[in-house]
Amino acid sequence: MTELPGGSSAALEELAQRMRGQYRTVGETVLQVLRQSILNGVFEPGEHLRQEELSRHIGVSRIPVRTALMRLEAEGLVTVQPHRGATVRTLTAERIHEIYRLRLLLETHALRAAAKSLSPGEKTVLVAEARRLDQAHEGADFLDERIAFYRRLYDAGGNPVTIGVIEQLRVSLGRHRLGIRLVVTDFSHEALAQAVRRDDVDTAERMLREHLIQVRDGMVATALPPRETTRGSRQK
Repeated sequence: MTELPGGSSAALEELAQRMRGQYRTVGETVLQVLRQSILNGVFEPGEHLRQEELSRHIGVSRIPVRTALMRLEAEGLVTVQPHRGATVRTLTAERIHEIYRLRLLLETHALRAAAKSLSPGEKTVLVAEARRLDQAHEGADFLDERIAFYRRLYDAGGNPVTIGVIEQLRVSLGRHRLGIRLVVTDFSHEALAQAVRRDDVDTAERMLREHLIQVRDGMVATALPPRETTRGSRQK
């Protein structure tokens, strides 16, 4: 019987046990377990995901696993090919550039829309959150602080569809990448928030644009070449 690589089996079973009962349906539980397994690095880019192994370790039938993999394909986290199954999507330089082209367009638009709508009190809260973000350590805390900061900033513009697309683009990059500082820069979220606070939207947009480009370039430097194989693709 084929086993999942490395410590993936134990990690998947532990995550499934921890999340069991948190969602209303088996299908939603399986989706969340697989999504978090990919985003947290339990499964590596390029790794083949076999439905029978996933269902056995999660403790469910193959039907909710198959449905979850289709959802994850729509989210850009896996690719599903007929007769070959699902594979964790590899983060290539080309894909990173495509994602960040969209992020630059959408996030600068969201910033400008939100800057017009934030009240003085909301701007004060935004500055405080930005200060905490700049002080956060790498990892889960840093990611959670960043999500909270940008959600508060962009949500003020009242564009839920735009915000949803931005969130989806972030998810497609993977939590294990989003949760670390990929490049060392002098970017200050507090300085960005202060620019918004004093209604200097042009400066805020320039800072955001430069920051996204720096992060993009840092991710490109760590990305896999388009045809590079990983442990999953080498398995027979």
